[in-house]
Amino acid sequence: MRPPRANKIHLLPNLITLGNAFCGLLALSYAIDGLAFRDDALFYAKMEQACFLVFLAMIFDALDGWVARLTGTASELGAQLDSFSDALTFGVTPALLAKVLIEHEGIDLRTFSSPR
Repeated sequence: MRPPRANKIHLLPNLITLGNAFCGLLALSYAIDGLAFRDDALFYAKMEQACFLVFLAMIFDALDGWVARLTGTASELGAQLDSFSDALTFGVTPALLAKVLIEHEGIDLRTFSSPR
């Protein structure tokens, strides 16, 4: 039987990974909130906050694997959770941020498409 402290330490890498996912979800929320603002200062403030959260998620992403290896608590659940969090935070969120910024600037993406 593990000592009480050891029972809780195995959760730490997964909690750090969930911090990554939480930052990604919050950044998505800020990006969507930014669509409501026509004032440039408020819009760009939301975009800065979203970008900061993606940066914070990068720190969580770097720490989760390191902590799992350090404590010897790497697991299949942690690996799957990390993959999901990375896809959300570093795939979906930047794509939505780019879309929101492009829409705000009034750029017509159809001008960049190939002719048919």
